[in-house]
Formats: sequence, C-alpha cells, structure tokens
Amino acid sequence: MAHCDPNVLALAALGEPIADAAERSHLAGCVECSDELESLATTVRVARTGQADLVLPPDTVWQGVQATLASEPAPLPIPLPLNRKRSRWLAAVSVAAGLLVIAGSVAIGRTLAQGPTPTTVAVATLTTLPGAPNNASGSASLQQRGSSRTIEVDTVGLADPQGFYEVWLMSPDDSGLVSLGTMSGGQTRASFPVPDGLPLAIYSNVDISDEPIDGNPAHSAVSLLRGQFTV
Repeated sequence: MAHCDPNVLALAALGEPIADAAERSHLAGCVECSDELESLATTVRVARTGQADLVLPPDTVWQGVQATLASEPAPLPIPLPLNRKRSRWLAAVSVAAGLLVIAGSVAIGRTLAQGPTPTTVAVATLTTLPGAPNNASGSASLQQRGSSRTIEVDTVGLADPQGFYEVWLMSPDDSGLVSLGTMSGGQTRASFPVPDGLPLAIYSNVDISDEPIDGNPAHSAVSLLRGQFTV
C-alpha cells in the first residue's frame, strides 16, 4: 500500500490510536513512516512541555557556514513542488500544530466557562442528635464561586431513613427553616445551591432530617445531624 496518510501520523503522534489495520501493518514495517512518526512525536512533546534536547555544535561548524556563505552566490529558491518526503512531513507537522492549537483553545474555553475556582467560606461539623446512630457524623462546607454559593454535605454512618434524608438551613433558635434538598438512603455526599439573597448570618445551622414519604413538605422533627457554620 502507499505510505501512511500524514493526517493519520499526526493524530498518532498526538496519542490517537490508528484505527485502520492496513495503516498499522504498513507503519510496523515501513522505516520512512516510522521515522516521520517519531519526528512528529518529538515535535508534539516539545510543544506540550517546552523542553527540547538541544546540542550546541562546535565552533568549527559555524565558522564553516560563514565561510561558505561568503564564498558562494545566493542559492536559488527551491522549485515547487517540494520532494515527496519533505512535503509529507510539512503537511503532517501542520496538522499536528493545528490540533495542538485547537486542543489548547478547547481547554482555555472550558476553564473560562467554569469561571473562578470555588473558595471555602465556612465549614460546619455535623454531630449526632438523639435517635441517630452513635457512629454517625458529617460535615458541611460553604463554597463561593463568583456570586454563586453552594453547600457541600458529607455524611458517615447514617442508617437507612424512613423515606429520605432532607438537608436544611436553619437559625440557631429554630425560628427560621429553609430546605436545600434531599438525599436518598445510602447517599453520603451531595451539593446544594444556596438560594440567592438568603442571609447565612441568620441561617447558620445545617440540619439533616429523616423524612417519611407522606407528601408533607414540613420538617418531620426527626433530626439526625446538625452543626453550625464557622468561618
């Protein structure tokens, strides 16, 4: 068969598998294509890491180049088309460079779309209340990302609920109560968005209750874990 397609070699240098069996077979036995792949892989590695093994030539090489340039007329432009091997190599390098640019753009786009890195603003240690398993425990953290806030909840050792767990924010004196969401039996970790404008200076307690499936949205009064946010 003909030599491997330059695009295939460029993708292989970037780590993509060669799907076509004939291409793989040819590459295994073709010195020319193997050399091109190795050169492309080196180019990709240098582009990704910025590290290259460069060897400085001896001074005599540069002196010889200067002497040759001084004594020879200016070389004529290389006629097109270039020889087959060089044109294939340049095409493959162009493809590899383009793919690296695209991959970098995608990574930058994802980073920008995700926004700023979340910051832990406050944490709460959740301790057991009467009726909860003695070995149960938990924690909650308030995460700030830009203007949005989320609460990350982790629990350990809770028994199966009557129906489901429900996570609440409440004031220390129980005068205010806001439901954040639910967790199923066996679930130990969950993330909940904090309603915009909710004053956490007032709703500073995190409460996890055991709720029956009865259609009643009110708190069941069966709290298992509770703790207060501290900065």
